[in-house]
Amino acid sequence: MHHKLHHQQNRLAVKAAELWQHNPVITIHSYQQRQRYLSNRLVLAIDQQLKQLMQRLTASSQTLHAVSPLATLNRGYALTIEPCSGQIIRSTAQLKVGDVLETRLAQGSFTNEVKSINVP
Repeated sequence: MHHKLHHQQNRLAVKAAELWQHNPVITIHSYQQRQRYLSNRLVLAIDQQLKQLMQRLTASSQTLHAVSPLATLNRGYALTIEPCSGQIIRSTAQLKVGDVLETRLAQGSFTNEVKSINVP
């Protein structure tokens, strides 16, 4: 009888241990830890991605500014156009004496008339 009782106690202890392993509190705690870990990784990944995008945006902005027509004008260049068509004048071949043109500078613009043409 004593042996049978001892055997039943051992079985009970084994079943209790098995039951404890399937305890929902432990499972929930494990999932909560995993969720916190993944949440932290997500925040770090988003932060890193945002920093990379900001660096790309800054680089693109600097490149855009460097090639901007306004930046070119700020360096002392001018842009001359035919006012009716808006066509940019790139060559004296586009001009004839008497043409009225608009020249744009970094700070304003002015109208000018072609008096003579010097061909290189």
